[in-house]
Amino acid sequence: MTLDFWKILLSKQFSNNVPSFYFKNIHTNSSFTPYQNNGGTIISINTGNFSILASDTRITSGFSIPSRDTIRILKISENILLSTSGMRADMLILQENYKKAIKLWETENKKYIPISNGAYFLSSILYSRRFFSYYTFNIIKIFFLMEPLKVFLLMQSEASNLALLRVQEQVNTLFNQF
Repeated sequence: MTLDFWKILLSKQFSNNVPSFYFKNIHTNSSFTPYQNNGGTIISINTGNFSILASDTRITSGFSIPSRDTIRILKISENILLSTSGMRADMLILQENYKKAIKLWETENKKYIPISNGAYFLSSILYSRRFFSYYTFNIIKIFFLMEPLKVFLLMQSEASNLALLRVQEQVNTLFNQF
């Protein structure tokens, strides 16, 4: 029996005439990824009179739920809210770096940062890590309604960015009907 196995094995190496049912195909997955999507839903709904920024509070890892009280919406400055979902470690690092950068800008300029400058700042932080990017999905929103209402969706992928813009447009049209 063992002799037959070695004959088949050696003939498999040197010719392709051996039937394939003698060998078990072993599938190896060699695609390593350092990213893990910990889930999360963030949504922004805007109308003429009001604006809502909402998120869930769960962090998932496969089929388990490590945390049910995660904060996804963070007050960055007196006029900017940042909402993030995606990989938990990247979310925390991005929120911390963004908050420090905005505080530094406000200290140097002695005024609150406008929302468009805050969006540009966040996009430059995301772009600076383009080769090993933050695995986060971000919405920044103005906190006070004294200025015209602006919301920015910032992500690494253009396809996911366009998909979220379409969903937000559909939700806004539904709210405008009421």
